[in-house]
Order: sequence, then structure tokens, then C-alpha cells
Amino acid sequence: MLQENKFISKEVAKIKLGLTTNKPILLALGGTRDDKGLDSLVESLRNVKNDFYLLIAGKEETFKKEFIESKIISYKDNVKILLHFLSDDEVNLCLIASDFIVLPYKKYFDGASGPLGEGVAMEKIIIRPNHGSLGDIIRNNHLGYTFQSENTESLTKILDLALTESFHFDNAYYDYQNALNPDRFKKEYNKIFQLL
Repeated sequence: MLQENKFISKEVAKIKLGLTTNKPILLALGGTRDDKGLDSLVESLRNVKNDFYLLIAGKEETFKKEFIESKIISYKDNVKILLHFLSDDEVNLCLIASDFIVLPYKKYFDGASGPLGEGVAMEKIIIRPNHGSLGDIIRNNHLGYTFQSENTESLTKILDLALTESFHFDNAYYDYQNALNPDRFKKEYNKIFQLL
């Protein structure tokens, strides 16, 4: 379910989360299941040349805290880990505080993506593999950047590009964002229902 955008600033959200950084914030949101590809992300970030801050927030599942900490040693000062089931308020704070929503899903994951919709609703840049219907959604609606699935080198290159390039939110992005609006969704659903 899309969160209602609470009217707090990015700076307030960062303070509430204990983030004391001015670096671009990459958000890995949701449980640490294998299909979500957190292992690829933490591996890719080892070779990113540009400044970043990584926020990992969600329920501890396949990838445990010890595994994550072993992979981020070279950039551990640029990471905040919140491994628990997040309240709606915490999800909201994480989204508001972030600049990029990074979804390094494995090839076998091509289902619905809550963080994608939530990120677009809050006007965030999405980074996701190029495979499947979600890859098409990113490209066709200009929502951000795609990279080759399960390829850490490709992800590293895209992260470096995203961190240096100025992203332009265009009409395609805003049209997709408007399509996610719950009120619009209700109206469209009612139109279909009335046709039956």
C-alpha cells in the first residue's frame, strides 16, 4: 500500500533515522531475502568510486547482519543498517531520507515491487535490473536506471553514473507517478466496475 506522504523534510527524516551525512543516500528497502539481491548490491558498492551512503532497512531474512557487515568492511562508515520489521512511519522516514531506491532483484524475481511504487510516489530515482516487466516499467516511464541482472560490474557502473549524473524528472515519470495515485486508481476501478 502506498504510504501517505507525511509533510516532513528530508533533513528531519535523516535526523529521526540518525543519518548524519550529506552524501547521496541509496536505500535498500525491505526484507533481506535472496531474491531481492542485497548480496549483489553490497558487493557492487565495494568498487563504486563516487560518494554514497547506504541505508539498509527491513526485516532480517536470508542475509543476516553478520553477512552484511562482512561485505561492507571497506565502506562501513557509509552504511546504516536497520534490520527489523519496519513500521509504516519508519518506511516513510527511509523513503523521505533517500535519494535513490536500489532494487537489485535476481532474475527469478519479477513480481510486484512495493519499494518501486513507494519510491516513485515520493519522487525518488529507481535503480533496478533490466529484466522482465519491472525493467520495462523503469525504461518506458523514465523512472531511473537499469543494469544487467545479477551482474555486479554492471551495477557498479550504473551506481557511479547515477551518483554523478543529474537526473531529469520528465513527463513520463510524472505520468507514471500520477497513475499510482490512490484516488485515480479508485476512479479507474469504478469506471471498470460500472461497465460490468
